[in-house]
Amino acid sequence: MALRAVLDTNVWVSALLWRGNPHKILLRALDGDIKVITSTDILDELERVLRLDKFNLDGEEIKGLLKVVYGVSEIVKISESFDIEIKDEEDRIITDCALNGDADLIVTGDKIC
Repeated sequence: MALRAVLDTNVWVSALLWRGNPHKILLRALDGDIKVITSTDILDELERVLRLDKFNLDGEEIKGLLKVVYGVSEIVKISESFDIEIKDEEDRIITDCALNGDADLIVTGDKIC
């Protein structure tokens, strides 16, 4: 059974745009070794970030990148928000996704707990 992982938005951006460790996670997801769990909230945030001027991506490029994300992801419905202490409340979408999606781990550059 594949490892179930939630990727934070910053990890998605790095995985899609550069070739470091986050990209290796994406390659493992494409191979089926990792099952990426995500939510509509995370996908919405990712799209907003990819549209930032600093990335200089056009609409078609963003559409193509999101197609990759959708292709490797299981989108879970967030039916419950969990009352756990996290450093940044904006990261609640990540922890809620992980807990609702029965993830084995969260991959992030942030300390969220």
